[in-house]
Amino acid sequence: MSAPPRHRPETRLEDRTKDRIEDRPKRAPKDPLKDRPKDRPEDRPEDRLGDRPETKLKHRPGKRPGNRPSPRDAIVRAAATLFRRRGFAATGINEIVAQSGAPKGSLYHYFPHGKDQIAEAALRFAGQGTVATLDQLARKTASGAALVRAYCRLVAGWMAKSEFRDGSPIATVLLEAAPDSREISAAGREVFAGLRDTIAGRLVADGFGRAEARRRALMAVAAIEGALILARTERSAAPIEDVGRALAAALRPPVSAAR
Repeated sequence: MSAPPRHRPETRLEDRTKDRIEDRPKRAPKDPLKDRPKDRPEDRPEDRLGDRPETKLKHRPGKRPGNRPSPRDAIVRAAATLFRRRGFAATGINEIVAQSGAPKGSLYHYFPHGKDQIAEAALRFAGQGTVATLDQLARKTASGAALVRAYCRLVAGWMAKSEFRDGSPIATVLLEAAPDSREISAAGREVFAGLRDTIAGRLVADGFGRAEARRRALMAVAAIEGALILARTERSAAPIEDVGRALAAALRPPVSAAR
C-alpha cells in the first residue's frame, strides 16, 4: 500500500517576495552628489558662483563667456555694418535686429530712444575701432607720414574686398543724421577729435609743433574721409591710394627735426 502523498506547507506570497528580496545582492546607497549627471557641472556645490571667490566668472563689461558679444554690442556692431553699407535712412530697426541676432526686446531695452541712439553708439564704436587700428599701425611705422600712408593702404584693401559696397560708417551716418540730432553731431565731433588727436600725437613726436600737428592731422582726417566717398563712387581704390601718397608728402617731419 502506497504512502499518502506529502503535502508541502503552503507559503504565502509575501513570504516568497521577501525571500527574493533578501537573496538579491545588496547595493550601496546612492551618493546624490557623485551619481548626478556629469553634463551639469553647474549643479555641483563647489562650482556655484559665490561659494568660492575663485569660481566667479571674469570677463570684460559688454563681453560674454566664450568671446560672444553682449546683446547690446551685437546690436551696435550690426548697426555699424548696415549703416556703412546701406546708409542711415535706408536701414530699418528690424534689419538691425535680424543682423545682430539679438532679441528685439534687447534693442528697446538698451536703446529706448530708437535709431538715433543706436547711430550714436555705432559712431563711437566705429571711432574706437579706427583709433585702435591707427595705434596698431603706429607701433609698426617710423613716422606720422608712414602711419597715414599705411592706414590708407589698409582701408583701400578693405573697400576693394567689399567690392566698394562698404563706405565709411562715420561719414554715412553724419551726412544723413547729424543735421537733425544734436546727440549724433556731438558723437561725430568726439570721433573726429579722437582721430585727429591720434595722428597729431604721432606728428608731435616727429618734431611738429602742437598747433601745426593738429592742423595737419585734421587735414589728413578730412582727406581720408573724402577719399572714401570718392572711392565708393568711382568703385576704385585709386582715390584712397592717391590721397595716401599726397598726405605722406605733406606730413613728412620738418627739416629741423630730421637733422
